[in-house]
Amino acid sequence: MTGMSLQQRGQQAQTLAGAGHLEEALQLVEAAPASEREALMALRINILKALERPEAVVPLRRAQVKAAPSSMVAHHNLASALGDAGAAVEAESEAHKALSLGGKAPETWLVLARALQAQRKVDEAIGAYGEVLARRSDYLEAINEQAQLLWMSGAAIEAAREPYDRAQVLHPANPAILQARAVFNTYVGQAEREVWQELTASATNAGLQGAGIEVAAANLALAFDVQRAIIHGRKAVALAPDDVPAWAALAKTLLVAGEVTEARDILSRLLPVAGQQQLVLALHATAMRMAGDSDPL
Repeated sequence: MTGMSLQQRGQQAQTLAGAGHLEEALQLVEAAPASEREALMALRINILKALERPEAVVPLRRAQVKAAPSSMVAHHNLASALGDAGAAVEAESEAHKALSLGGKAPETWLVLARALQAQRKVDEAIGAYGEVLARRSDYLEAINEQAQLLWMSGAAIEAAREPYDRAQVLHPANPAILQARAVFNTYVGQAEREVWQELTASATNAGLQGAGIEVAAANLALAFDVQRAIIHGRKAVALAPDDVPAWAALAKTLLVAGEVTEARDILSRLLPVAGQQQLVLALHATAMRMAGDSDPL
């Protein structure tokens, strides 16, 4: 790789990473001359994250803190890396440092909340999640995690659902909140028919339409009315004709209904664009077996 410019190295590494060749991309970045490594640091860290190697990110983030000890961003990034690596105590400490240096971002409070939760500091973690949502009231990750923590800590279902209730009032036109609430309701044991009724009624009342809502409704309806599930699946693909999850949901409902030929045709068309999406691969294999084809690919 001699004679390669910084720009060429970065572009080639990004191309490799985008094609799924993460190890090759990492090797290319790590082979850069010392004078280029700082410029490629963000790319290197992103590749390591994609490879799920948080322990390799931590020393890089430590070096950034050492170089800029008064940087709020550097302390936040180190806290996040430590949290990903399972070092919750130090992650908490670094998050507090970031906040003390003027950090106000909800992302920093989220890192702190997760570090506190990992240490079973439940009340403090719930409070930190509240700080996240006070700054970004539709932050879905924080809503989900706060609700789950409330539920796991012994709160009643109604109390545990409160983060969704509050977000829904503040953001009535956000379909993702409705979908997440439906997932949570299923998680805590509410019957699929009841969850479906609440989801569809809430969407209707708010005037919301979206493929995601229809996919969620289809998956719920499979438990009690397969034909209704198919209707939701067909509506999902009508709303988002290029959406792979919508087509996969329709194919799933068709398989459950025994409509194997149509499901197989849909899934065969999805394969070239679905990459390694496990749901599509599994559904396609199932469809081929149900159709009596011994070769699922």
